[in-house]
Amino acid sequence: MKGKKYLSSFTNAIKTGMVYKFELYMWGINALIAIFMYYYLWRSIFENQSEIHGFTLESMVTYIIVATLINNLLPRWHWGEIANLIRSGDIVMELVKPYNLILKFYFWQMGTGTLFFAMTLVPFIMIGIYFFHLQPPASLLHLLITVISVLLASFISYFLWLFVGLTSFYTTNVWGVYTTMMGINLFLTGTLIPLEFMPDWLEKIIYILPWQNTVYTPVSIYLGKISGLALIKVLVIQIIWSILLYLILNFYYKLGLKRLVVQGG
Repeated sequence: MKGKKYLSSFTNAIKTGMVYKFELYMWGINALIAIFMYYYLWRSIFENQSEIHGFTLESMVTYIIVATLINNLLPRWHWGEIANLIRSGDIVMELVKPYNLILKFYFWQMGTGTLFFAMTLVPFIMIGIYFFHLQPPASLLHLLITVISVLLASFISYFLWLFVGLTSFYTTNVWGVYTTMMGINLFLTGTLIPLEFMPDWLEKIIYILPWQNTVYTPVSIYLGKISGLALIKVLVIQIIWSILLYLILNFYYKLGLKRLVVQGG
């Protein structure tokens, strides 16, 4: 029965998104504008070079498009909803309901992300092929592994952003935490720039952190930069991070409940 409740959360998010489609359209337009900006930036960088750090202009643009799609699919906006529930005290009502609040918000966010992905996938591919020579996945196997990797990435992204919302247990204003997390997320996930372009010392640090497993890893799989046994290795690393972050988050969540201070009347 609980499984049906979470599935209902997923489908309700899609229904809500269909009602407020204008917001999703604007979301997609913003993503397209960003892609065009990155394209002209990288085209100027590649003007006198055919390859940089193993990337051609075509593979770099493909990286940008796929990274943008994945980044917009991954759940992250739930932090605000969680924070509002804690600040208003409405979380008390959620706690008495017969479901896991963390799982409920995960399925809701994945419903929203799935709807955005479904609405923008075809336009992004058509624009990518026509304007930017979008490259196909390295192989059908790489495409399949990419899908699995994105699913695992959704867990990691969800848990990382949930930390931001749960910080409301400890402070009345999490905006500073959010803005810091936004910068870290764009930089360390590889959404803005592939990790190969980072200084060696920084790249090594990023590889041992969870963020690069959300965007950089699935995009690298799609492009065929990860192959053979390394495919299994990166999936195992994503699974380990998913479990580890869940355990840490669960502890953080239960600790916060013990010091819950409700604001408002």
